[in-house]
Amino acid sequence: IAQNPTAFRQEMAESNGNSNFAENTDKYEGRNQRNGRPAQRNRQAENGGLLNDALSKISRRSENLHQVEGQRERSEEYLDRRNREDEKTLEKFAKEQSKWIDEVDAHFEKLYGEKIGSGAESTVYLKDGNTAIKSRSLTGYNTIQEALESIAIHNKLFPETAMRVVGFGRSEGEFIVMLEQPFIKGRNATNEEIGQFISSTFSAEKDASVVGNTSYKNPLYLLQDLEPKNVIVKYNAEGNPEFYVIDGDFYKNPEHQQLKEPVAKASAPTQEFRTSQGELYGFVDSKGNIYVDEHKIKPEHLMHEYVHLWDRAVMKHNPALWKRGVMKRTSL
Repeated sequence: IAQNPTAFRQEMAESNGNSNFAENTDKYEGRNQRNGRPAQRNRQAENGGLLNDALSKISRRSENLHQVEGQRERSEEYLDRRNREDEKTLEKFAKEQSKWIDEVDAHFEKLYGEKIGSGAESTVYLKDGNTAIKSRSLTGYNTIQEALESIAIHNKLFPETAMRVVGFGRSEGEFIVMLEQPFIKGRNATNEEIGQFISSTFSAEKDASVVGNTSYKNPLYLLQDLEPKNVIVKYNAEGNPEFYVIDGDFYKNPEHQQLKEPVAKASAPTQEFRTSQGELYGFVDSKGNIYVDEHKIKPEHLMHEYVHLWDRAVMKHNPALWKRGVMKRTSL
């Protein structure tokens, strides 16, 4: 099985309790550097209620619909049908919870006055000096689930600007998610500042596969649409800049997600494959499954490592055949 052992060591540790293969994911989720405000992560738990309930109503665990090269694309007919089903499910759920509004933007304008900002997805209103209210559509997302998961990832990565789902509704026929979020006063970050912040905080690199030059990725997440209007800079008491991401599109990295099924079935590693410099590029589990890093291997590596396994299997199960062979007299 050709996979990436570096990316799935954390799952290996969780599945098997083997700390030797655990890789610290803090650097990919920003826990090592958080504007000096680690306590803000508590906000994540505060904002999970209605969001988690909604996701539990519509989630399809086996699917990752974010389109990447080589991944099977869903038909528009399928997506339309799925979204219609999920809209009905969430509308029924929200009405039962008294969390549904038929004309969201008209309702917000009546309560809070004119909007203070808008973009492709969201219209923003000011509830008070500390809280913004957002009317957020599904623009840019394949499904409602994908849109809600983006909010959940935002809350995990940027707890200081976590969005709380307060209800659902429609505006001019469009399905809407209603959100509350801390209102941050400051200036817009520059593209250079955003790049430095995302790179240092999340060990992320620019994602050249996405148009616009505002997208980044690391082994766990895709962080997109991080343009200046979506990142606010404030200065602390010491005069140092602090960065607040108030919007964006966030996805689990499909390349990482595709590893979960084989890793969940993998047993504890019994043999590691390393280069002459000691760099890990694969391993064999106790069931004989071979895992190799597709980004580090050379064409001869698969055959080389398979021959090792074949040689040991023959030696164990058919010693007479092994003795007649030539493997034991080679450098292999």
